[in-house]
Amino acid sequence: MRISGRMLLEGFAAAVFIAAGLLGMALVARVGFIGVGIVGALIWFVCVRIELNSDGPIDIVRSPDLYARLVRERQSRSSAEKAAMRLEKRVLARSLPFFRYLGIGLTIIGFGVFLVFRV
Repeated sequence: MRISGRMLLEGFAAAVFIAAGLLGMALVARVGFIGVGIVGALIWFVCVRIELNSDGPIDIVRSPDLYARLVRERQSRSSAEKAAMRLEKRVLARSLPFFRYLGIGLTIIGFGVFLVFRV
């Protein structure tokens, strides 16, 4: 049986989800629901960062040289490469809201339950 790239990605995604679930359970057992809130805030932060940097370079230092290189690279792409990039952005745009809402939900649940148990 031949393993395709999609099967590898799905397996990796499943492993990441299992690891995230185990991490969440360990955080609840160790530090309480505030751990769930922190994990949710981290997921939310990563989603916002990806959204903000979807068109530009993902780098800490933003310089004119970096943007100039990015523009030159975009102009030198073939039409097939441009179509592939548009498809990749479309897929990202469809999946990102799910993870953003997941982060928001985990943040609200984690900090909310933490505050209910503390008051």
